[in-house]
Amino acid sequence: MDLNPDQAIAVGVVRRNSLSVKVYNFFQYLVLGSADTVVSLDRFMLQRVNNKKNNIQNHLIIPPWPHENHLTTSSKEINSFRDEHNWGDKRIFMYSGNHSLVHPLDTFLQATKKFESENDFLMAFIGGGLGKLNVEEWILNNPKTPVISLPYQPLNNLHQSLSTADIHLVSMGDNMIGCVHPCKIYSAMSIGKPILLLGNLDNHITEILEEYDIGWSVQHGDIETMATTLRYLRDVDKNILVEKGQNAKKAIDSKFSQKKLLDKFCYLIERTQ
Repeated sequence: MDLNPDQAIAVGVVRRNSLSVKVYNFFQYLVLGSADTVVSLDRFMLQRVNNKKNNIQNHLIIPPWPHENHLTTSSKEINSFRDEHNWGDKRIFMYSGNHSLVHPLDTFLQATKKFESENDFLMAFIGGGLGKLNVEEWILNNPKTPVISLPYQPLNNLHQSLSTADIHLVSMGDNMIGCVHPCKIYSAMSIGKPILLLGNLDNHITEILEEYDIGWSVQHGDIETMATTLRYLRDVDKNILVEKGQNAKKAIDSKFSQKKLLDKFCYLIERTQ
């Protein structure tokens, strides 16, 4: 799922010209050359893989699919997640999943300084990972900002927590393009929620946002624009958010559904037997 040693190089764990990287790339070259089919998750990753081994005969793009079987609800089911946490009518911005250091959250957090002691919206970080420490340290040092941290939710309660959000937050590290592929966007889209991306304007998530009109993006470090965007999304008519969310759900149904992508993946496996 993650392309290495590219990711390790990008985060500074190893040096590009180190012996371990050279050995890893050599064996990766052999593997790519002997594979009947290579699957990359987006066009940026495909390009990186092609740079490792030219002329891969069957090299296709299939993104990860959402866990739709855990994201469906019955029409009679009541979502109590918001009430359980006493969030009332606040507009909820939610980051849910792995808080990875390769996808910095700093700009999200720093923008909330503009909203100290305001009670009409909340930025909820749900999940875990090394980056979670940064979120909890922020809350400790900035207790008046509208930020809350919660642990991973049980899989059978995932639809409850995800559907509580009005806008889902996604971060894509600038130096991680083509190395990793954050898949949390697909779960948010599958339950019909718009996306606020923190990241470079040239990545696979931005392409999805623009093609299907499902959200907004702000670049890392642009705190003023992030604060302005948060204020707009806090105050905008909820019908705008609903419309973007409906666009997201249509995109899942037409292109990114589990059935469509899993059928495509299984077909590739059967074809190579």
